[in-house]
Amino acid sequence: MIFLGQLILLALIFSNARFQQMGLIEWIFFAFGGTMAGWAFAEMNLKSRFHFLPRAREGSRLLTSGPYRWWRHPMYVGVGLMGLAVTLTEMTIMRTVFWIAYLMVIEVKMRVEEMDLIQKFPAYLEYQHHSSRWIPWIY
Repeated sequence: MIFLGQLILLALIFSNARFQQMGLIEWIFFAFGGTMAGWAFAEMNLKSRFHFLPRAREGSRLLTSGPYRWWRHPMYVGVGLMGLAVTLTEMTIMRTVFWIAYLMVIEVKMRVEEMDLIQKFPAYLEYQHHSSRWIPWIY
């Protein structure tokens, strides 16, 4: 259910996005977010077992390298930054509500995943003290 909510909100945020109207700041957010999400996806595919659903798969391992050094969920943060860029480009009430709702859904998804990761990887508790959920060294 969380995954479906995530997909619907992303579709609503990115539908009719006006990329040609994005300014420099928006492109910086979009490029940084896309790079981070892509790097995290590559890191996960190379070193663990990627899965869209919020649970660790059998045979996966705890990632603490690449963007996972700083963020526990760099793919979500990256996509969130891309959504922020689109939202800032055409800041309508609805798109802003969808972006905030996306952040809320992802926050829940992160917490669900973290409960699963704590069960699967005892070292995850220590890892949480050295990495951030959204903003390095803040949260």
